[in-house]
Amino acid sequence: MGADLYIGSPELNSSDDSLYFRDPYNCSSIMRQLGYSWWNLDDAIGVITRADDTGYGVLDLPEIAEFLKVLKNTPLLPINEEWLAENHGEGTVDEWNQDFKESYNELINFLERALSMKTAIYTSL
Repeated sequence: MGADLYIGSPELNSSDDSLYFRDPYNCSSIMRQLGYSWWNLDDAIGVITRADDTGYGVLDLPEIAEFLKVLKNTPLLPINEEWLAENHGEGTVDEWNQDFKESYNELINFLERALSMKTAIYTSL
């Protein structure tokens, strides 16, 4: 399970990686690592996701811009051996830190792409 985000229609864009972002609900979640939760975006960062008539949550352009602003101002802190042991992570601290950095950059790029396309993001959380 995880958070699925789509630029534009989920039905049309699920096969296009540049229009899709997924964040798992486990220790490798970038949102969790940043101290946020997909389930409480409105409480955590002032972004309100509303359900449309399809049942998907929707982030409109102002909400995407606010989300992006908050993420860019949230430091991605490196993990350490203690975190790795507590979260039963496999691999090295360096590998995990690299993975989190890549996920962070992918999420930023995804949000920037939606803004440049002037297209809402649909969410399945």
